[in-house]
Amino acid sequence: MDKHWAIILIKPDAVRDVLEEMILNDLREGTFIEIIFRKYWFVTRATACLLYADWVDKPQFPAMVHNLTSGQSLLVIAQGDADIYASLRQVKGKMNQGGLRLKYRTRSIEEWESLGYSGSELQNRIAENRLHTTDDFQDTIQVCSLALENHEIDALNLIAPRLSSSIRQRRALQIRTAC
Repeated sequence: MDKHWAIILIKPDAVRDVLEEMILNDLREGTFIEIIFRKYWFVTRATACLLYADWVDKPQFPAMVHNLTSGQSLLVIAQGDADIYASLRQVKGKMNQGGLRLKYRTRSIEEWESLGYSGSELQNRIAENRLHTTDDFQDTIQVCSLALENHEIDALNLIAPRLSSSIRQRRALQIRTAC
């Protein structure tokens, strides 16, 4: 089997509500992934802006950054087959349209509105959507290069050498670009 890797980021709202293991169990059942690495990670504002760079011009961007920086996330590296990204996306679902985001949401958008939430406070509640998954290998490498320490990349080399090598190459490119 050709191995592929994805990041599952269980966001601070799910960690706060102690849902990590339930979400991971549901993901394992729905996608047949193997978890090869996990750690708790506090995402800084600068890192959140890099992770959500494609969203910077959208109205929900501030709420997404707020949610991701509100506490620790659980960063998980999952290994699977070539369909890992599509499988994770399908099982993840959307807040009001099925999948784990619907299963683990605290309230629907309409319920938040009926409780008087609007504007940025409503956007902050909507952004509490429990988890994020990477869309492709390059996205996975970017997140890993931001989140992992050198000793963690070394440890990954034993079980996923191609992944480890790609992370190191990406990190070297980031250092050259930053100078």
